[in-house]
Amino acid sequence: CRLEQTRLEALPQEKEGAQVVASLARLSGKYGPQITPALYRSLADKLKGAGDTTGAIDVLAAGHEKFPQEAQAFVKDIDALKQGKLDPAQVEKLKALGYL
Repeated sequence: CRLEQTRLEALPQEKEGAQVVASLARLSGKYGPQITPALYRSLADKLKGAGDTTGAIDVLAAGHEKFPQEAQAFVKDIDALKQGKLDPAQVEKLKALGYL
């Protein structure tokens, strides 16, 4: 489990948003209680910090879908991303996901 966590924490530095989403989905089955809304939001923040805004959007959207009871927190984080500079593809992604 520690190795998985270390690997998961390293992915945002490599701007691997899609890998983060896939890893979270895979690990949810194996380590369910350890895969929390806070983990999704933390990894999205790390992706944003690494310059992968698209990856951050993907992770937040996946977390929002997985944890509907935490919708307000995920929407707040997505709203914060919308305040930054978004490229046209990111704007389209947010529209397609229903956030714009």
